[in-house]
Amino acid sequence: MPTDKLILTIVIGLVTYALRAIPFFLATRRSSDTTTNGSTLTELLNLAGPALIAALLALAVVPAPAVPERSITFLRSLLALAVVALVYRRVQHLGLLVLLGVLVYGLLLVFMPG
Repeated sequence: MPTDKLILTIVIGLVTYALRAIPFFLATRRSSDTTTNGSTLTELLNLAGPALIAALLALAVVPAPAVPERSITFLRSLLALAVVALVYRRVQHLGLLVLLGVLVYGLLLVFMPG
């Protein structure tokens, strides 16, 4: 039985590595060409990091429909995000915005228990 788990772990690791490595191999192969496909792939790879962060944020913040008690958590997150978005229009300093978001969310935890 432990051999099966070891083989499964190795296969999962190889597939994960392949899924992450293939786009880079394609990008380097196509970057030698001066076609638009290479630059498009490079642009997509540049956007992959922020897209993954946004997906993780959405997964952590948006409540599941079957869990209504998480709605208050979603509301707190939405309000903190709204405050940060409004302040971002005036002050575009990432460090201050992160601190503001944490502060607003902490205050909402105190004043909006649930």
